[in-house]
Amino acid sequence: MIPDCCNLGVVSRILLAVNLVLMVAIFLRTESLIATSGSFIESSSMLIDPACFLSLSILCGLHRIGQLMSPVSQRSLCALVSALATLAVIHLLFDLDWFLSGFTCLRAP
Repeated sequence: MIPDCCNLGVVSRILLAVNLVLMVAIFLRTESLIATSGSFIESSSMLIDPACFLSLSILCGLHRIGQLMSPVSQRSLCALVSALATLAVIHLLFDLDWFLSGFTCLRAP
């Protein structure tokens, strides 16, 4: 079943879970806590959170339509919306220099 993405509590729990998984994945990949926090902030604020907010906003609008679908169709719809929202965010941000090189390019020389 599509979660009620119009509910602020549901949105908060989803974003908390996504960011927690992202933090653990980055922590396992990096050597230090400082590198982890910098990489997490760049990943989370530049791509993951905007894609999640867009996905949840679209799913909020599709919630009533999704209730009429089978559970398999609902899961497929959630996956498709998430993938398309992520692609849309990447497409919109791809032309920005700071998106390709991270916030490190914004530091003072």
